Amino acid sequence: MHEGRPHIVDRIKNREITLVLNTPLGKQTRHDDKQIRSAAIMGGIPCITTRAGISALVQALGALHDGEYLVKRIQHHHRFRTPSASAPARAALAKP
Repeated sequence: MHEGRPHIVDRIKNREITLVLNTPLGKQTRHDDKQIRSAAIMGGIPCITTRAGISALVQALGALHDGEYLVKRIQHHHRFRTPSASAPARAALAKP
């Protein structure tokens, strides 16, 4: 942003950008990052700020492109988790 206008925030506000991938580094970019994130949030534009998040997005887009994905309900994933040691105690407390 410090390089002049139009900059990324201008483009976000003008609806020219539909996805923000932003991994800040250094003092100047932290200031810019706050303005970029704020503009994205106000504009309802997805904003990913970590390398792990960007990596997950790239993998998901690759799977979507290749047709190699399976949609499952979130409950499906929880059904197969090992219950914690305190689960029976919580279940006993929940019974009337």
